Formats: sequence, structure tokens, C-alpha cells
Amino acid sequence: MKRVAPLSIGMLILIPALTLAQTPVPPAPPAPPAPMAPQVPPAPPAPPAPPTPAIWQHDRFAVDEARHVAEAVRIDADMIREQARMAADQARSFAYNWDFQQGGGANSFMTYSGQQSNESSSYSNALSLMNEKKFDEAVNRFDRVIIQKGPHADAAMYHKAYCQARLGQTSEATTTLAELKKSYPQSAYLKDARALEADVRQLGPNQVDDEELKIIAIQSLLNQSPDQAIPLLEGVLAKATNSFRYRDRALFVLAQIDQPKARALLLSYAKGSGNPDLQKKAIGYLGQRRQKTTAAELIEIYNSTTDYDVRSSVIGAFRSAGAKSPLMSIAGSGSLSGQTVTTVSMAEMQQNNMLRSRAIQGLTELASPQELWPLYQKEENKDLRSQWVTTFTQMGAVDQLLQIAQTEKEPAVKNRAIRNLGNFKSDKTGTALTSAYTSGDKDTKIAVINALGNQNNAEGLIAVYNNKETDLAMRKEVLNRLFDMSKSSKVALDFLTNLIK
Repeated sequence: MKRVAPLSIGMLILIPALTLAQTPVPPAPPAPPAPMAPQVPPAPPAPPAPPTPAIWQHDRFAVDEARHVAEAVRIDADMIREQARMAADQARSFAYNWDFQQGGGANSFMTYSGQQSNESSSYSNALSLMNEKKFDEAVNRFDRVIIQKGPHADAAMYHKAYCQARLGQTSEATTTLAELKKSYPQSAYLKDARALEADVRQLGPNQVDDEELKIIAIQSLLNQSPDQAIPLLEGVLAKATNSFRYRDRALFVLAQIDQPKARALLLSYAKGSGNPDLQKKAIGYLGQRRQKTTAAELIEIYNSTTDYDVRSSVIGAFRSAGAKSPLMSIAGSGSLSGQTVTTVSMAEMQQNNMLRSRAIQGLTELASPQELWPLYQKEENKDLRSQWVTTFTQMGAVDQLLQIAQTEKEPAVKNRAIRNLGNFKSDKTGTALTSAYTSGDKDTKIAVINALGNQNNAEGLIAVYNNKETDLAMRKEVLNRLFDMSKSSKVALDFLTNLIK
């Protein structure tokens, strides 16, 4: 572009002004020519703007997608939390049974609960393998359950047939279903088994497996109107050829819909309108609806069955729903009526005690130690008394543990309380522990030494050592504990040093 000289610019401004003034003005003398400005090369063209990202071109779509993903993550997180809670309950139950074995609990109780735990564990593992689509491995694991002929044998047959169908083993699946009907004519899985048998050919390996996509899609029903979502969820639940995992997710989504129809459908599955696996899941989700689920509804479900797994699930739901009163009834007597359960066989008695144990565990965060103490005092079963000791320990109930350590007649229960006192500060329990050592037998003395050691209570161990203990093995045990403490305790180190002198 050519530059305009300053004179030309001035004329452009001056001429209009003169015209407007209507006054003749002598022409201005010519200005000297302006020096030539150096030539400046033209600026390079600006680079083209980068293309607009698709997210801005389709911002509405992106926001919707993000919202759906966030909702899916939230639901998955809720599912994980629920599974973690159930796993924690199972871990506590396993630890309790194992502790009985180590602490000398009743052999018959432990034999039964140990067998049941093994069978239940195999069944749970088989379900996990099936949910992971490892159908070959799941079939082998279900066979382990079937051969034991325990409480999950009929369920294992049903799920085994499903896995065989998914492997394309149609005739084997049909044979397994026939065996289920023959061996367990009263099984709660027969309704689903008949539906599965009718559709077994639909589940071959050539089927397009879009279940993972369906599991994601089913969560979007939370954004649908209940009138549209509930019938779709009901259809997923009713179809036996849908996997257990898919149906479980449908139950979970159903539990999030705060509508009477959804709640009624969830309650129907909790009462057993589906197979027992779905019933246990529905009971768990029902218990999470604290504001909507009543203790009366859960009590009705508990009283309607004698199945251990279902009753155990109801106890878990009582705990989730904060229903303290029914848990105390079961913990105290084994029933919800307050009357002691009359059992016919040893297995029934053991099963009832295991339910009571689970109820005792469930009271840890719902009741005070003072409320539970009368139940402990009335308890005659030493294994359940040991469970009460564990519960009081979890509650931090030092006063109750001290009373047990001082008054309990059953050595195994007393020593458990003594060992557990070692989990608390020595200023609250140290004197009581050293007193228990003085009057105790060998097992009690070992329990006291372990408790004092856990407290790093060097003063208490020294008092025990100086208490005219003549048993060489006991003295060595005390010194070993003091040696362990000597790295961090001047009291222990000084005592050992003086002992050498």
C-alpha cells in the first residue's frame, strides 16, 4: 500500500474546513517535501485459526455425555460401597469363626460353621467367575458346591446350567436342569430353571454379547420417567436368560427410583418373587433405603423363611436400616418374638447360633454397652459369650471387658477378654491385668503377658516378673517381652541392665 504524504493529509482536513467557513484564505506556501519513510515489508499473513474443538461445536451433546458418565460412575461407586460392606461383613464372620477355632470354641459349632463357610465360599467364587464370563472355570467351581450337597447345591446346579448354555453345551445344560428338578423338587430355583430350559438355545457362544453395553445403558433409566423405567426393569428381572449380574444391576437401579411402584417391585423380590440370589440382593438394597423401609417389613421377611442365607441378609438389612430392636431380639433369643428358639437338630441349633452371632455383630454401632450388658449376662453359650467379648472390644467398652475378666467362669471367654484389654491404654487397664495375673492359671498368665506386651506396658511386666513368679518359662516370656520393648522403653532397658548387674 502507498503511503500518503503529510501535506496531502493536511489538505484533506483543511479544504472542508475552509469551505464551511466561506472565508477566502490565501494559499499556504508549499511545504517542503517530506522525507521518504523507509520501506517496511508487509506483515506476513496471520496463520489460520485452529479448528474449533468438537466439544464446543457440540457442547450440548458433550455436557449430556459427561452427565451420563458421571451418573454411571456414581452408580458404580455405590455398587462398590455396597459390595465392600457385604465383604466386610463376611470377613468379620470368617474372622469370628477362625477365632473360635484358635480360642477353643465348641467343636460341633465350628465344624458346622467351617463346612458351611467352605461351601458358601466356593459358591461365591463360582458366582464371581460366572459374572466375569469365565464360564469353564465357573462350571468346575459349581461342581465343587454340588458334590457337597449343602445349602447352595440347587443354586449351583441352576447357575451351572446357565454357564453350560453360554458355552454352547445345550444338551449338558438341559441334563443339569433335569437333575435339578429331580434332586431338588422343592427348590426355589425351579421357576427360573424352567424359563432357562425354554430359552437355553438362545445363549450359545455365537450370540452377540452386548450385556456390558446393556449394563451401562440400564443406568440411563434413572433419567426416564418412572412409568417408562419400571416396566423395563421388571422385564430385565423376569427374564431368566439374563445374567445374574445384569439382573442385579436392574435391582440396584430400581432401588434408586423413589416411587411407590418401584418400591413395591423391590419389596416383592425381597420377599422371594425371584430366585434366592436375587432375593438376598433385593433385601440388601431394601435395607439401604433407611427412610422408606420399615422394620416391620424386614421382620415379615425374616419370619417367612428358615433359609439361613436369607435370614442373614435380613439381619444385614436391619443393621443398614438402623433397626436396633429386632437385632437385640435375635441376639438375645434367636427369634423376633423374644422367645427362645426350639431347635430339633444339632444343625438347626448351630445355624441359629450363627444367626445370633451375626446379630450381635450388627449391634456394634447401634446400641450402647450398657444396653447390651444384660444380654451378655443371660447368655449361656460360651461361643456366643466370646462373640460378646469381641463386640464389647469393638465398642471400646473397657468397663464391660474388665467385669468379664474379673468375674467370667469360662476360662476361654475370660482369657479372650484379658487379651483384648491389651488393646487399650495401660492407665485404664494395667492394674486390673497385673491383678488377673496373680490369681490366674497358666493360660490366664500368658493372656496377661500378651496384653501387657501389646500395651508396651513395661511397668506392668516388671510387676509381674517381681511377683514371686517361680515358673522359668513364664519368667523367660516376660523377659522376652521386655527385651522387645527395650529399644524404645528406658524403663525396660534399665530393668534388664540392672538384672545383669
